[in-house]
Amino acid sequence: MGGASGVVGGAAWSALLADLVPSEKRGRYSGLMSTLSGLASLPAPNIGASMWTTEGIGPTGVMWAQMIIGMVSTTQLWLFLRDPREEAKKQKEAEELARDDGEKNEDDKEDQNP
Repeated sequence: MGGASGVVGGAAWSALLADLVPSEKRGRYSGLMSTLSGLASLPAPNIGASMWTTEGIGPTGVMWAQMIIGMVSTTQLWLFLRDPREEAKKQKEAEELARDDGEKNEDDKEDQNP
């Protein structure tokens, strides 16, 4: 099951990076994600094997730990990951409103000055 999730997850991360990271920084972020994934996968088999053979944890505990870590990670993505295109859209709308307000104020000043 882990291999299938790696294939799907890898494609999902690549798509996410392509959507969220500007093209000039995409290589840096892709390298960072690959490095962190590799570093996280180094101790994972040893930790899993230790948990598997520990009395009271066993195979079920390993599966529960994996599920909890996945749920926490997914929750963090849902709560904290924002689409920068939405942020840019909001910022553009705010700039247009400010510009429109500025033009309106200039028109009001011209009307007041004879």
